[in-house]
Amino acid sequence: MSSAYVIPEIAHTIIGDRRAVLASGPNNEKATMVVCDGGYRVTGEWGFASGHKHAAWLCGHGTICTPGGAPRLGSDGKPLQLLTVLFPKSSAKIIDVWNVMGLKGTGSDSYSVKDLFVPVDYSFTREADADRREQGPLYRFSIFNVFGVGFAGVALGLARRALDEFIKLGVTKKPYAATARLCDNNVVQSQVGLSEARLQSSRTHVIETFRKLYRAAAQGVRFTQEMRIANRAATCYAIHQAREVMNFVHHAAGANSIFESNPFEQRFRDLHTMTQQGQAAFANFEALGQTLMGQTSTRQT
Repeated sequence: MSSAYVIPEIAHTIIGDRRAVLASGPNNEKATMVVCDGGYRVTGEWGFASGHKHAAWLCGHGTICTPGGAPRLGSDGKPLQLLTVLFPKSSAKIIDVWNVMGLKGTGSDSYSVKDLFVPVDYSFTREADADRREQGPLYRFSIFNVFGVGFAGVALGLARRALDEFIKLGVTKKPYAATARLCDNNVVQSQVGLSEARLQSSRTHVIETFRKLYRAAAQGVRFTQEMRIANRAATCYAIHQAREVMNFVHHAAGANSIFESNPFEQRFRDLHTMTQQGQAAFANFEALGQTLMGQTSTRQT
């Protein structure tokens, strides 16, 4: 996404290689971008830098400050939009904090820089129309739009594989002291059917929602608040439905679900870790409810 906001030469330097990875963390208003000759002196710390172990470049988001250190204000008297800066990973300190129950492979550690000079050409105001050089449909999506479909896709994929593996298990497994296989149990049969419906309907909901957004973007239409909230609600709902499927599989598989040698426990941990991220927060549904009832949502979308 960043390549649409910097000049082509810089974009090529950072992500020109097909194997290139650019990692970043969430916004941090406490991070400071102090204006200086030719660029900014950057100080700040960011977390959740997924993929940083494969990255050569990082980016950080922070508040533009005057040379005296005070936030630079716009014409409305409020601080300007957060600035995004790009810098080599070698310039940052990596903080090893990603000791978690799931999604261990993302390596989402924290990182920091102190008084790092970043040339102005390596900076931009993310999602600002004036800074966007590339006008293609992809770049009209906000980072929140993209996060939503990404997390929903991973959640549905994890639950899909878990359910498929449970169906294979159910054909052969007889629970302890039982005379019938799992697949012969009426409760299991109904829950497998419900789980299948949950995954298919959620996947269709997400795809159809994004098709509408993509058509709008391709026509140059700016997303309305209602469109953005519909996206967040669809992807959040998909994550929650995936969790329900995973919970059923985890319980119904019995002891098979707790051994690392089986295809359940890691997916269970990964999916439940994912539900703790903002894309799965119930506030997404709150924003939808507010919109449906004629109220203005203040949640960032």
